[in-house]
Amino acid sequence: KANLPSITLLRVYGELMEKNPEYQTRYSQLLDALGKSETRDPLVEAALGRLALRGDAGAEAAVEHLSRAVELGFSAPETYADLAEAQARAGRETDAVATLQRGIALAPYAPVLHKSLALRYIHLKQYGEARKTLEQYVELFPEDDFMRGLLLKARGAADPQRR
Repeated sequence: KANLPSITLLRVYGELMEKNPEYQTRYSQLLDALGKSETRDPLVEAALGRLALRGDAGAEAAVEHLSRAVELGFSAPETYADLAEAQARAGRETDAVATLQRGIALAPYAPVLHKSLALRYIHLKQYGEARKTLEQYVELFPEDDFMRGLLLKARGAADPQRR
């Protein structure tokens, strides 16, 4: 019987638990152990950041782990989206926008990043930027009915004659 490295097991359990929640406990135990021993691994940092973001650890703890994951080269679009969400919760909306822009530069076809950026601009009341982001999103992902509808509303709000 071959022993798989702990990081490989973490990846496997992470994927399996999406469809089989019974792997959640093993994933959490392994992540806890890795968090105590291998905190310089980008996957571990990203997972700890996501856990902090979804749990009670707080936005600053999430920002710390997710920033470290990105610094260590972890480039999954979801990690950039999580980092931006944590920054926004910590009251750092401008940093969140910059994070999403960096993520889009690395993964230009990741819908979650474009969507998050449009919503950040709306929250910041930067409606022109939000509309441009929505236009880019709909051009890249025309199948998204919700975002197409949001773009139509944004265009209508900007120019009542277009309705």
